Amino acid sequence: LSRGLGDVYKRQIRGSCLRPSLVYSPDKPAAMPAVGAFYVGNAIGLPFVDRPVTVDTLASAAVRCVEDGRSSGALDYRDMERLSAELRRD
Repeated sequence: LSRGLGDVYKRQIRGSCLRPSLVYSPDKPAAMPAVGAFYVGNAIGLPFVDRPVTVDTLASAAVRCVEDGRSSGALDYRDMERLSAELRRD
């Protein structure tokens, strides 16, 4: 019985990893130089430099990720922005 139940749980459990490069809050102006540098680095295509995300975007994406039941794996800033937008629409 426990072996069959474990198989059911294995199919239902999924892992998601939100991978922001830099998390910032607009109400902390001291962070803006670093935020600007990351935006520029991402825009010119520097490897391993993703666009920064706000704390609100990260938190909303985490909530939506748990709620939607579809997201899994490593999620970058594009995924976080999509998930955050989905949560705001609902």
